Amino acid sequence: EGFLYTHIGESKIFKDVILHKTSEFDDIKNGVDFVAEYQNPDDPKSYIALAMDASFSMSQSLIDKKMQRSIAEIGANKLSKVKYFQFDEGAEEERVGMPRVVVGTDEDRTRSLLQRWHSEKSMGMEVSFEEDPVWTIMALQIKEQLKMFIEEANYHKQPQLASICAKYLKALEISLRVNSELVDRHVSLMSRDMTS
Repeated sequence: EGFLYTHIGESKIFKDVILHKTSEFDDIKNGVDFVAEYQNPDDPKSYIALAMDASFSMSQSLIDKKMQRSIAEIGANKLSKVKYFQFDEGAEEERVGMPRVVVGTDEDRTRSLLQRWHSEKSMGMEVSFEEDPVWTIMALQIKEQLKMFIEEANYHKQPQLASICAKYLKALEISLRVNSELVDRHVSLMSRDMTS
């Protein structure tokens, strides 16, 4: 989680995202590790955010449980809320109405990332994760989940909720299109990522 929080802003795909760590309360009670706010350069006043639940487990039952919680919320016409951000200038208390997505990568990829970071840092090298496949994998995970949430909302005749999810999906799809060369290079890795 610390790696994700520290390095997501370096990535090309998530370069317009500002990540806010939530409190331990929200992590446990609301299942939200981070809030990812999208900055829309064309409309700085617009607020687009996702609640993110990070998972680095290969346990299918744990990931299923997290996903079922998000889908159940959509079915009940509810979106996630965050009561407390960890203190961060510009982050306000209480945000509601965010789809909660589960993001992560398997333990092997995480271990490899941390080893690379440690190795390059210990040699005094500048470490860049700008084009690392982990960001493509997470972006595609989010995209698939948002599409699923839209279907679920439409099935339960909740057009407003489907519209909210579609707004977040559109922002992500723009970033994926802008970085299509990167996505094309990494898309096949998703099928081999055990968390995905």
